[in-house]
Amino acid sequence: MTAVAAPRTLPAGERETLFWRSMLIQAGWNFEGMQNLGFLYALEPGLARVHRDPERRRRAQMRHLGFFNTEPHMAGFALGATLVLEEDVARATEDADEAAAVQRVERLKRALGSALAALGDPFYWGTLRPATAAWTLVAWTALWTLGAPSPVAFGTALGLAAFNAPALWTRWVGPRLGYERGEGLPAELKRLGWPEKALLVRRIGLAGAALAAAAALAVPPFGGTPSWANAAVLAGAFGLRLRGHGSLGVYSALALASAVLSAAGA
Repeated sequence: MTAVAAPRTLPAGERETLFWRSMLIQAGWNFEGMQNLGFLYALEPGLARVHRDPERRRRAQMRHLGFFNTEPHMAGFALGATLVLEEDVARATEDADEAAAVQRVERLKRALGSALAALGDPFYWGTLRPATAAWTLVAWTALWTLGAPSPVAFGTALGLAAFNAPALWTRWVGPRLGYERGEGLPAELKRLGWPEKALLVRRIGLAGAALAAAAALAVPPFGGTPSWANAAVLAGAFGLRLRGHGSLGVYSALALASAVLSAAGA
């Protein structure tokens, strides 16, 4: 019988370290290397474990000062995958083997930087952020109508939680999956179905936008009763969207215009 290799798992404590340190991946952002300083900071404890030889560790540090940039919430995938390939570099006994392993690390980092950005940017900034903004408006309206205390504060807290829950989940899962899959990570990312998830969130956001539009016409605190002024606000919001303005800006303009008209008694 063929023995089945045990799945690779991050050593105890390293997943938590990668998770927390990945929060600062943009703290050292710069025009030359972009996220390189943050990437090296997050990876450094793992490099210290992998490369016992000080010279190899120094060379690894210098390698990871090269260019790297991706969607920040998705960076954990690249961190985990890079770390497991650095173990191959550390195991190399010949200069040629080490050079080949280093090339694999650099190819994977370049590929993942672009691929993770292509998945993460549309999901988090193009879809999830405007969707949570729309539902934050709905939450404000519902809480205000129900007479809840501090409806804006509570509604904002709900919106922030709705955005950050999947963002934190991605940061937590990313290092583990990256480490377990290594160079097979792209196939795993495809299996997770990020474009399909983005489409679902987009539809949820559109439902929230529709409810926010209804609130602008008829529900306190925006209007209270249907009026030509509120209808004009709604038409203006759709006009802005058709002209290519972002959803978040349109939702914000809709709320602001409705509030101003309501205060003016229109």
